[in-house]
Amino acid sequence: KVLFSPNQKILATASADWTINLWNTAKCGKPDTENWSLWKTLQGHNRWVWDCAFSADSAYVVSASSDHTAKLWDVNKGSSIVNYSSHLKPVTAIVLDDASPPPSNEKKK
Repeated sequence: KVLFSPNQKILATASADWTINLWNTAKCGKPDTENWSLWKTLQGHNRWVWDCAFSADSAYVVSASSDHTAKLWDVNKGSSIVNYSSHLKPVTAIVLDDASPPPSNEKKK
């Protein structure tokens, strides 16, 4: 999965290496440049990351993984802030609805 943030400053790549890489595209000046730099690597899944989605303000990313979890990440801190671990099967797709807060009964990290 490859996805631009709503503000077009970050490119997220979900990967078979169990990570989400965040690439800084803001400093390049042009969207077609080959000089994007790796900004952060979000680590915490234990299997393939299949999908990800940004919040409307580009401050958060949610991810879906074969490890049966979904995670909510703080983009600036590069850390997982909520782990959704109640799935019985791999999570292969995800959407973020900014109008709905995370459930309070989930395990927070």
